[in-house]
Amino acid sequence: MTERLSRLCAQWLEQLQDWRVLAPRGGGLSAPLATRHWLLRVYRKNFPDSLVKEDEDRRLGSWLAEHEPQILVDLRLVRRVVDHAMDEVRRRGLDVTAGTAAECLVRAVAKGWLRDEPLGEMELEAVVSTHLANAPSLGRMLEREEFGRFQELYDQLWLAEGEAHLLAHPHSRVMLGDDERPPLTRSGRENTWDGLARSVHSRFRLAVKDTVVPGDGEELARAEVARACGRLGLHQESALVVLYSLLKGLLMGRASVADQPCQDPDEDRSWERTPGPVTATGTSDLPVNDELTALAEAMIRTFCARQEQGRYLLRNEQMERAHQHAMRRAWMDCLMQDRRRRPIEATEARRIVTRAVFKGIPSGEEHRRRALTLSVADLTCPEADPAAEVLFSSPDPDALNRAYAWFVKNPEVAEGLREHDPERMEEYRRAAEEFLLPDLDYMMNLVEKENP
Repeated sequence: MTERLSRLCAQWLEQLQDWRVLAPRGGGLSAPLATRHWLLRVYRKNFPDSLVKEDEDRRLGSWLAEHEPQILVDLRLVRRVVDHAMDEVRRRGLDVTAGTAAECLVRAVAKGWLRDEPLGEMELEAVVSTHLANAPSLGRMLEREEFGRFQELYDQLWLAEGEAHLLAHPHSRVMLGDDERPPLTRSGRENTWDGLARSVHSRFRLAVKDTVVPGDGEELARAEVARACGRLGLHQESALVVLYSLLKGLLMGRASVADQPCQDPDEDRSWERTPGPVTATGTSDLPVNDELTALAEAMIRTFCARQEQGRYLLRNEQMERAHQHAMRRAWMDCLMQDRRRRPIEATEARRIVTRAVFKGIPSGEEHRRRALTLSVADLTCPEADPAAEVLFSSPDPDALNRAYAWFVKNPEVAEGLREHDPERMEEYRRAAEEFLLPDLDYMMNLVEKENP
């Protein structure tokens, strides 16, 4: 249902008389962006209950028509502020695109609507001013082709230390990717879920955009090349302690939460008062901290006991995938601390472990669902479509959570979908209508991708 409403909303925007002026090509503002980050969010807040298809479509159309005057006012406002912001970007030589400027403004407009406190031009100017203040200079950025000149340095450092570090600390052991040297550069978009397969250039771009990290483009490039040759792509010993402790805790908590009581993760926090970076304890061959390991085990057990998504992943024996999501999120947090040259102390280590489980696993699953959905879209819609991103977006997260809860209670239906059992498919279709779950076609596409 969310996909259909997204498409209808985007089409409504594109038929506005002034739309081409408000959203010119390359101007940053787009129908999918305004739909996803603004209009549908506000609509769903006003109408959290779902109706049958035709009634829902009519209600959305009526709501858009009712608010059209204010929507146009805010769209014109966003257009003006984006144009002013990009003039400032060019004047100051900042690494900011019209798309990122437009997105930050549209999100701000949406927050105003959600709070029933519409923002004026001065407030939006302040929002974008803060965004630009935190933006990196173009002088620090090196594009992919220019970054290629560090290939010789990378080859030398990899032979000198990177190769040995990979043998001692294989990427696959910590669920961060294949045991191969990361590429210096790579085409296409990269993200958290690439793990240690993320290119050195992509890591460099993160450093450039991190205003806490000092140095010019040359200094940052050399630093990231050297870091990529470190143990698990890191320099700080405390970062390795966090990652190996998290991994051990996740694996210890792999058994069903029913096997033993779930420890309260807040039961004992005295270890957090220990000053200095976290260090390895015990006699393990790997740098593992026992308190962090116990915390990670408690966190994953809590996630599987109290979160519908956790129960679903556990019941369907997909915890290895969940662990991978957690490890890759944690590595990104460790990378940030590493490039800032900050050893990880106990309080920050706790935050990293907590985010890895309670943020990393849901985010990783959402990214995976989106990737699977878009791969289906590539097969079904080869022609370019300006609304394609919205049309093939994932269902509403609440609907997915309801599906997780329903599958936990009805595991035979989940198995039936995998086997294309007509009776189970019909049972799910009825449940989707009754409980507002993702539609059968979406779930079948997901199942087919998960079980090729």
